[in-house]
Amino acid sequence: MNFSLMNTLRVLKPSLFLLTSLSLGLHSVSLYGQDDFNRTRLVFDITPITDQILPLRTPVADTDESDERYQQLLNSITRYQDEIESLQQQTNNPYNFEFLEFYQSIGDANQQLGRHEEAILQYDNALQVIKVQNGLHTMDQLPLIEKIIQSYIAMGDMEHATRWEEYVRYMHQQNFAPGSPEMVAATNTLADWYISSFFMQNFQSSNRGLEIMLGTLPEGERIANPAVGEELLWGGAENTMRLSNRTPFTYIDPTMEAIFNGDIRDLTPRDVEDIRLLTVARLYENSQHDIIASEEPRLDSIAQIARRIAGLSYITKQEIEYETYNNSNISNYEGSRIQEFRLSQERLDHSYDSGRNALRYIVNLIESVEGNPRTLASAQIELADWHLAYGKIQAARSAYEDAYATLRALNFSDQQIDASLNLEVPRQIPRSATHLYTRRSAGLPLNAELDYRGYIDVSFTLDRLGNPSDISFSSNDRPESRQIESVISNQLRTAKFRPHFHDGELVEQGRVDLRYYYSY
Repeated sequence: MNFSLMNTLRVLKPSLFLLTSLSLGLHSVSLYGQDDFNRTRLVFDITPITDQILPLRTPVADTDESDERYQQLLNSITRYQDEIESLQQQTNNPYNFEFLEFYQSIGDANQQLGRHEEAILQYDNALQVIKVQNGLHTMDQLPLIEKIIQSYIAMGDMEHATRWEEYVRYMHQQNFAPGSPEMVAATNTLADWYISSFFMQNFQSSNRGLEIMLGTLPEGERIANPAVGEELLWGGAENTMRLSNRTPFTYIDPTMEAIFNGDIRDLTPRDVEDIRLLTVARLYENSQHDIIASEEPRLDSIAQIARRIAGLSYITKQEIEYETYNNSNISNYEGSRIQEFRLSQERLDHSYDSGRNALRYIVNLIESVEGNPRTLASAQIELADWHLAYGKIQAARSAYEDAYATLRALNFSDQQIDASLNLEVPRQIPRSATHLYTRRSAGLPLNAELDYRGYIDVSFTLDRLGNPSDISFSSNDRPESRQIESVISNQLRTAKFRPHFHDGELVEQGRVDLRYYYSY
């Protein structure tokens, strides 16, 4: 690039940074927020009730494109884009590294204004520069890809967000060895995304009934995203996937029809599970194999995958409880053999056994290598929580007693152990599970800052087995408060919490008063 063009770019930079700052000031709204109540992205942060209230988001009106400042910003963005395009033509090199900063900054400005399609276009331009300059699979792309995913999520385009999440793992495969900590982390991130996508489109969706029907088809005919007319076909014994562009709803597979009509007797779990959850199971299985086969298997990585397997198993229990309390009203589904199997004790027992075995494996693994006693006690408590979540009271008490014995051997008194377990905000169990209306279920980073729309003060009684009851709410005049209260009531109806302990025994906690801050 010649000197005059480089000088032009240097002159443009301060103005562009000012533009980005102005866009942040005009519309400083969270990427994850929406103005209309939408429980798909609803997240609760739960705290004790105090006199101090966390900052709440100031309601803003929808963007008025006739607003003078808004139009000035749009005109400035357009002007900078025109300048960049002119420089590209002069240099005949749109992939010059000098352009990278400008593409990203223009993308940031558009994203902050809620112009996500335009933002994605600029981020993609920046990605092309990085690929040309640094290589196709350079990890320098990750921050930009995260921004692209954020914009797709903000638009509600889960299909494209999923494709980019899958691409992130593919990039890790090109850069790291199977079973490496980096590869394990990338696999877990993709699995988390699949699970949160499942939660958002099922438990936290108003279209739950339709999702049951579309997500529980026999292998070989599973519709992944009917909105875009694509079907994800599993290649059966070959264990391969391919995409088909056939239009959904124009043809009903005879196998699917036979299941709905009750003509097939040998239903199996793989015939009725959501394809995303089956994919997560396969990811965990392959990841566990890669970790164990690596030169130096890490105990923490093996244990982490086992915990994740337990968390995945718990979704079955959540599905059964959800469908029991929320009638889907699908004529071909209600009373069918596929519904009977989905709500069966056999399926629930399999869920319990799978998670119990995974968590027991962690306990045995730590014991076999004579690991840190505190780590062992934590694993024993997690196993006890699992038993209790399924109502296996004697097994839970036995595992809690094991944890107390482990900690007593470290000279902790029962009172000290009680205090470490009796939290001011009760902990929902099991810990390995993805729970409704959390950052994990909404597909958000665990450290994501939320714009709180408001809060609801909730009171309920917690018995000695961790069951909430007698739920009440404080008065609240916010327009969405009734909807939020309904969501909280439904969630608490099936929630399980770790109860209080006194000298190692489960005791009733009594009345619990909590503040539910909410964001959506």
